Amino acid sequence: MAEPVPALPATLFLDYARTGNRGRFESAMFARRDRLHALVLAECVENKGRFLDAIADTAWAIAEESSWTVPAHQGAQRAPGGLPDTTEPVVDLFSAQTAHSLAWTCYLLGNGLDAVSPLLRPG
Repeated sequence: MAEPVPALPATLFLDYARTGNRGRFESAMFARRDRLHALVLAECVENKGRFLDAIADTAWAIAEESSWTVPAHQGAQRAPGGLPDTTEPVVDLFSAQTAHSLAWTCYLLGNGLDAVSPLLRPG
């Protein structure tokens, strides 16, 4: 809970296009999702609100990502350049899994997240 959310800078995303290395970006990306899953489970078990801020920070960071796909799957977009084109979203296994994780987070902890801020999941 005290560890920072792993960073996903543009240059890390570009690492695959530049070097062909999938591992460095995917390790950080998957660490974000693993962190979210662990925190959500911890809050569901404890149910005291102790993990809600860390869950909010992690879910917020994931929601801010330009793409939920891994860089190796960006070839499906028409735009070149190695970064995701936010006007042409690509849906792959990893983006669907991310949506699934965020949906379960909202379902399981929605009221708790609303207590952190009603703008975390408006509507």
